[in-house]
Amino acid sequence: MPRFAVSTLALLAISALGYVSILGLTERNGWRELMKKGAEQKPILLATGEVLRTEYTGVEGVDGMLRILVRFFYSVVVAERPELSVFSVYFIGQIFSLHAILVLEGLRAGNKWTAVYLPAFWGMAYQMVPFGITFPIYCAASLLLSPLSKTSKSTPARTKLEALSIDPARLSTMTTAMLLGLAVPSVLPCLTSPLISSDRRQIYIAIWQIFPICVSMSHHVLTLFVRILGLAPESSSQSAAKKVRCARTTYHQIITLSALAHLGTIAFIAFPGFRELLVGQSAEPITFDNVFHAMSVVNPHQVATIAEGTQTLLQYDMYFGCAAALAWVMSLSYAGAGSSVSAAVGAAVKLALRSLLVGPGGATLWAFWDRDEEALAGVEGPKKRA
Repeated sequence: MPRFAVSTLALLAISALGYVSILGLTERNGWRELMKKGAEQKPILLATGEVLRTEYTGVEGVDGMLRILVRFFYSVVVAERPELSVFSVYFIGQIFSLHAILVLEGLRAGNKWTAVYLPAFWGMAYQMVPFGITFPIYCAASLLLSPLSKTSKSTPARTKLEALSIDPARLSTMTTAMLLGLAVPSVLPCLTSPLISSDRRQIYIAIWQIFPICVSMSHHVLTLFVRILGLAPESSSQSAAKKVRCARTTYHQIITLSALAHLGTIAFIAFPGFRELLVGQSAEPITFDNVFHAMSVVNPHQVATIAEGTQTLLQYDMYFGCAAALAWVMSLSYAGAGSSVSAAVGAAVKLALRSLLVGPGGATLWAFWDRDEEALAGVEGPKKRA
């Protein structure tokens, strides 16, 4: 049986189940019908009564899609359903680490000109088709097509390091690019009136849809400036080991940001006093159940509002995406340790425990940091992480 055949089938099954639980459920719980009825109104009204902007680019095909997406996300940013907004903050925190994996894997010397080389392509794919459906396909493509997935226990450590190495200039600008391309577009639509108008909010929501392109463009521009100003060493002058060590700061920064979203959301839900300090008294209770518990796929009820259906969609979106990340890391651990079941189980346990601290996205990125450190240890011996 080909290497990763079982893992690939498992990831494709996760994607298929994601389709049933995300897009399929919107048909059966009444959410799509609510969206359709709203679109038939003239003018189309948003959740808070404002009129939907109808033109964004001047290209009707693109504008039609953006109108749907703006209606989808508008209830998220205006806190029409507080538990939806809280869940969305949590999800964005995990996307920060999961998208960082796409960027890092695309920058690896061993992945150049492969199917995982273009993070903007995969990022836009999961913006157009739900993350919980697309991310498992990315993981499967990485297992099958990335040269890094083909390394094993017998692969020389120096060969692994060469494949894992990343240009220092690109590493030095990655966190800033993620902040400019993802964090800023995520915050702007959430600004309250009178800081922004409803029309401006809709424009910001439309811009957020292309955040993977914003991240990549920011990254390229910042890297160009760093090279011109000589703020990072030339890639050719650095050893593979030194280039891999340079990634430690990036891992630490991005995992920390995911951890802040993870622990901040838990504190926001668990401690009413902390919540009131931030947003004042809430009319609706915020609990772990109404934030994280999704409706049944088997026996769904009819949603009362678009916001309720949006929350269900996003919940399954994150859950299936994170399930794919777990399967991906377990597969890499199993193969990398010479088809060791104990290594795969150990990876799963580590992911579960670390998820309690930094969330599932942060825990997945942490697992890729471990892969770097194992390759370094094979050349230098075990050393404390900087």
